[in-house]
Amino acid sequence: MNKLHVIYVAGLGDNRSYGQAIAIKLWRVFGVHGHYHAIGWSEGDFTPKLEKLLVEIDDYVARGHQVALLGFSAGASAVLNAFSARKDTIAAVVCISGFIQENRMTDTSQWRHRTFAESVALLHANLKTFTIQDKRHILTVYPAQDKRVSHTDATVSGVNEIRTPAKGHVQSIAYALTIGAFSISKYMKKQARLSATMTPGSK
Repeated sequence: MNKLHVIYVAGLGDNRSYGQAIAIKLWRVFGVHGHYHAIGWSEGDFTPKLEKLLVEIDDYVARGHQVALLGFSAGASAVLNAFSARKDTIAAVVCISGFIQENRMTDTSQWRHRTFAESVALLHANLKTFTIQDKRHILTVYPAQDKRVSHTDATVSGVNEIRTPAKGHVQSIAYALTIGAFSISKYMKKQARLSATMTPGSK
């Protein structure tokens, strides 16, 4: 039976899920299968970590399932990079309070997490290749207030957007994984249905 699997990629400090792994599993009530994926931002090169994420995506697709990606904060850069590599198989990408605005990614040398810096540098190049059609598969979610990641940082032109009443960076993910889960999963399921009607390579 075809299922929609949502792979959730957390932000920095993902060695501890702080309840996020449990929350995403509970999305089953909305008809999707949620999975927590830790990049391991604290050390190592980004490329093998991206490859590991792509292997997980490919595994679900090989079994006849659909895949949507959900990324929070630093995780937004990872899911967008994965989408760039698998545009024909990923149904939807949702970024929550993600640092993804290309105009703010020109200097990563001062960033403390090398893995994150590498992910953002790759995204800086990948965003330039996204077409209007590609952007229709992307939704950015941002809170009413976020001192860490502003609205300008958290989106790119041409993508779908949702503004939530949450106030704060951490609060934005708490809202998205709980109260906002219904609308986000609904968007993913809609994109999955549309993707199912397309022929390979038509995205």
